[in-house]
Amino acid sequence: MIRKSLFNLTLTAALAFFASSASVFAQDQESVMPFKVGTFAINDGIPTVGLVVQNDELIVDLAAANRALELIPRYATVAIPDDMIGLISAYEYGLKYRVYEIVNHLVENDMLNGEFAKLRAPCCFRGHHGADSVSQQAHECGCELLHSRL
Repeated sequence: MIRKSLFNLTLTAALAFFASSASVFAQDQESVMPFKVGTFAINDGIPTVGLVVQNDELIVDLAAANRALELIPRYATVAIPDDMIGLISAYEYGLKYRVYEIVNHLVENDMLNGEFAKLRAPCCFRGHHGADSVSQQAHECGCELLHSRL
């Protein structure tokens, strides 16, 4: 009798855990807001990868937003590349889901109010034209890559 009750309790707990784990452990599969990515002079002119959100009105430092997200225990540590070349290289290999998590977190917690994110001027780099090859992929996923040529 005790064995049967223990089995039923264990089975119920396991089912409840697995039924709720999809929302706890899964990464966001899409962004709740369209965004663009680009390189911007955010901190004293230092080139930084950023997210352009809210109809091109705000720029969010992607690495800083990722660090803030990682302070929440349910989010794993994910390295954000220092430049657009690294971002483009890792984007289709899972980094886009972290970017979606960041955008969704910013929207859900009303952090796009101008205090956390500000409009900045884009940077230009000579000889970095690699973004052209992934522009089509970026448009298909609902985001755009900002890059410019000199």
